[in-house]
Amino acid sequence: MRQLNKLIVKDTPEVRRFCQKKLNKYCTKLELKPKHTPDIFFNGVCVPDKINSIFKDKKDMAHFIYGDGIHLMHINLELHKNLKELDDSIAHELVHLTNINLKHGKKFNKLVEELMD
Repeated sequence: MRQLNKLIVKDTPEVRRFCQKKLNKYCTKLELKPKHTPDIFFNGVCVPDKINSIFKDKKDMAHFIYGDGIHLMHINLELHKNLKELDDSIAHELVHLTNINLKHGKKFNKLVEELMD
C-alpha cells in the first residue's frame, strides 16, 4: 500500500489556479472548444451526487468522465507529491479525452510529452 508522506499537494486557491491555468493552456493547444473543456473537481468536493457516486471509490491520481453533456476531470490531490505530478496528470487526462481509444504506451506518452512542451 502506498504510504502518503508530507509532500502531498494541498487543496489551496493557488493550487486550484495552477490547475485551471494548465487546463486552459492545454485545451487551447488542443484547440478544444469551451463547451468541450472539462471542469476540474478535486477529491470529489463540490461534485453533484450523481457524479460523486462515480468518483467516490476511485483511487486514481486523476480521471475524467466525458459524454452526455458531462465533461469532468477529477483530481485526487492527496496522491500527488508536487505540482509537476499534478501538471502531468492534467495533460495525461486530456490526452485520454482527445484520444478515447488510445491505450497507454509509447504513442500515448509521446502525446502527453508533446502537450506539455
